[in-house]
Amino acid sequence: MPEHATITRLQVDEPTVFAFVICAEVSRDDMKTMAKIMNSAFDTYESVSMLLIFADYDGSETGAGLNAETLKSQIRSLRHVEKYAVVGAPPAAAGLINAMGALIPVDARTFDAADEEEAWRFVGARPLNPDRSHHRSPA
Repeated sequence: MPEHATITRLQVDEPTVFAFVICAEVSRDDMKTMAKIMNSAFDTYESVSMLLIFADYDGSETGAGLNAETLKSQIRSLRHVEKYAVVGAPPAAAGLINAMGALIPVDARTFDAADEEEAWRFVGARPLNPDRSHHRSPA
């Protein structure tokens, strides 16, 4: 992903775990890039886990998730994602994730920012570069 990306992929020690840091206002291009990464993962692996870490998140551009690649990955995730962890999700998103976790065939859980280590254990991976630069102090 480009240097100015609002979604950054983290390298992890488990090839079937895909971790991303999401910050600022998510752009349509970054959503599409993440979707391409996940569609490639779905082509490669029968089952994957995902970890999303929200840091200084400012929402999404209007229509950021409305493109064919993103919609395709969202549909395919129902079949291929085993565990889905979200750290520091905005309250409305956390409620939706927890509610959907009961309805879809994905083990979806949310974690407070302080519980990030627990989220890593949940998905069964560790970051290869445990840089905590995505942890920013409140302004």
